[in-house]
Amino acid sequence: MTWLALRALLGRVPVWAWVLAVALAWGSIGRLQLRSLRTEIATERKAQADEIARLKAEALATESTWKGKANELHRAREIEVGNIAAALDVAERRLRDRPARRADLPEAAARACAGATGAELSGEDGRFLAGEAARANQLRAALAECQGWIEAVTRKPQ
Repeated sequence: MTWLALRALLGRVPVWAWVLAVALAWGSIGRLQLRSLRTEIATERKAQADEIARLKAEALATESTWKGKANELHRAREIEVGNIAAALDVAERRLRDRPARRADLPEAAARACAGATGAELSGEDGRFLAGEAARANQLRAALAECQGWIEAVTRKPQ
């Protein structure tokens, strides 16, 4: 087809009809692309929502495991602290019968010491040392609880 024949064919259709046809074609292409884009966005949002729900469920399960381990460690520490307190009470009852600290200790008490068994230890000194030992055992129990919790939290899930 020659240029003149094409011009003669196109010349019979008004310009406004050509503009309208091009605009309608352009708009329908845009609508198709927009519909496709909306479908793609909806699919992506659904995938994101599913991933968020999965991660939330995983986080709740992990938190539940950690809380269970923490409660178990806390109960064990409370039991141990109760045992320590009972042992301290028994030791204090035994130490009440000990004599008071002697006022006539020599200047060089280390040279006059007959042994290191604690048999000559006064009641006040014995109660002090028993209390310090009980406090140390309580701190040891608290440390074991903290270390157990840290190990439980940092361990990779099986």
